Parts: sequence; structure tokens; C-alpha cells
Amino acid sequence: MPASIPLRRISRIAGLALVPLLLAACGDRAQPEPADNAVADRGAARASTDSGARASNEDPRPTITPDLLDAWIRGMEEEIALMRATGSHFISLSKYDENGLQVADKAGLPLPEYRGLRQAVNDVLYSHFMHELYAGPDGKARLARLEPHKREYALERLASEPFATLSPAERDAVQARLGTLRPLYDRYMEIAAIAD
Repeated sequence: MPASIPLRRISRIAGLALVPLLLAACGDRAQPEPADNAVADRGAARASTDSGARASNEDPRPTITPDLLDAWIRGMEEEIALMRATGSHFISLSKYDENGLQVADKAGLPLPEYRGLRQAVNDVLYSHFMHELYAGPDGKARLARLEPHKREYALERLASEPFATLSPAERDAVQARLGTLRPLYDRYMEIAAIAD
């Protein structure tokens, strides 16, 4: 990524902190959550994702292999196509939504496995993006200009290495394909990110 990031992209950075929460909300839930607990639940969901712990009602996280990265690519390409066709910022990956089932079918995976794979790969690519965005003097200046809560969130993400959640074999598979994965993820984020 060049040292100076285009203004259009910077305007979307503020919304990026919310995207992982939005993506997590796209899947099935065992039970609806009460509105009173929404803020606490979002914090717990982020802590759960960051620590690698998984709640019993979450999708299984498959071991990332080159074949599963191919499935992720097919699924994300389908999500991007559907988002563009419908003008939306996300595709519901619910078993009750035709688009979600279509994405999983295109990926060639059962829907829960696709959601788990998608979450794992997207988390790594998002962390990679954050590390790249805030690297060097320009990145540090960008970080300093963030609102306090956004800066705190960014610092939490920057505190760990982007590939820390992966096994050595998974890390190798992702790093070998990073030149394909990141541009696709960036295309997805151009559509999904909503500036606040």
C-alpha cells in the first residue's frame, strides 16, 4: 500500500471499526439478544474473537487450508456480486436467507462452515489491514487523529500480530495467497464499510 492513502479510503476508516461487529451479526443466532445487553454483548463478542475463545452457538472454525481459501474466495466473490446487485452493504448469511445459501453454495461449503471460515479469514485480513494502515509516520499521525474510542480499538488490534490466531500451516497458506486475498478483501470492504 502506498505511503499516502487516498482521501476516499480514509473517510471510510472510521466505519471499519464497526465492520467486524456487523459481520458477526450476519450469521444465525441461537436466541435473540435483549436490547439492554447489546453494548455489553458487543464488547464480549469482540473479546471472544480477540482471545480465540468460541461460544457454543458460534459457527465452527475450520482449519484453513489452500482448498478452503479457494472456497473463501468463491464465497467472497459471490457476496461482492450480490452486494453490488442489491446495493446493500452486507449479505445475510442466515440459513433463512436465499442470498446466504447462494453464497455458501458458490463456496461449496455448508453455510455454518463458510461462516466460520469467513470470520477466521476476515479477522486475519482485517488485522493485516489495520497494521498496514497505521504503520510508519503517516500511520501514526492517522492514529493520533482518531477519536479516543476509535484509537483505543485500533491500539487493541495493533497489540497483536495479524496472523497470531493461525497455526503455522494456516499462516503459511494465508501468507502464500495474501496477494490474492487482500485485494478481494479490500474490494469487499469498499462496499461493506459505512462511514459514521
